[in-house]
Amino acid sequence: GAATSSTASSSGSSSEPKKPKKDPTKEMLVRVLEGELPLRIEAHRADDVAHALRLAKEYKLTFSVEGVTQAGRTWEQLRQSHPPIVAGPFTAYESTPSYASSDRRRYDSLADVDGLIAIATFSRDSRGSRLLRMQAAAAVSSGLTQEQALRGITIDAARILGIAADTGSIEVGKLADLTVVTGHPLNPAAPVALTISHGRITHEQLEATAVPSLPLVDSVPLKDLAKEFALKSRHVLQPDGTFAAAVVHVKEGRIAGLSSDAPAN
Repeated sequence: GAATSSTASSSGSSSEPKKPKKDPTKEMLVRVLEGELPLRIEAHRADDVAHALRLAKEYKLTFSVEGVTQAGRTWEQLRQSHPPIVAGPFTAYESTPSYASSDRRRYDSLADVDGLIAIATFSRDSRGSRLLRMQAAAAVSSGLTQEQALRGITIDAARILGIAADTGSIEVGKLADLTVVTGHPLNPAAPVALTISHGRITHEQLEATAVPSLPLVDSVPLKDLAKEFALKSRHVLQPDGTFAAAVVHVKEGRIAGLSSDAPAN
């Protein structure tokens, strides 16, 4: 007798076609290209920043540029296109990436950028977020204003992440995620006395000693100092650990004396 085959021919198959396997990466890229998701581009060197800006313009992307530690000649492009910027690290601490530099002049143009600026630690360690206030304080010494630095770790960061409707500022209807600091929030030495998450206390140290409320000033654009100069402050640290108003006289690189009044000349 003749043998029969149960295998259907390719032309006469009645079986349902298999669904193609989904590639999560490509699915995500489609959402980026359609403008549904913002793209976060980490770029540090000037050529990388320029390439990121060209790419975003060509594909009409919603994006942010992160790092910009060596943006150099591309600062003008960043000022003109003003994409959201996530800047950092401003100073080197534990687990800080190798591109962290001690060159404090690299962010001189950041204060002139008209757009959202967030501050990040860029730490390789998940615990690096505890150093965020240190990075924010260093950001002020690197050229940002106090207001920019505070927004950079609160509302501007929330806006860049797309979660500003729920957090980032103290407003009616937002999540009760609050931090109480015994001093200026940009002073890393000021202890955190209380943290509240979704209205519940998650950390309490109400006996924490308050640090002196020092008036922070924006960085002064001093390029060179004379061989002899004086610094006047209401909070000069004394040898016994207290603060007092005083004028510090400096001559040829050494402290020449302390007085209560500024020199006549």
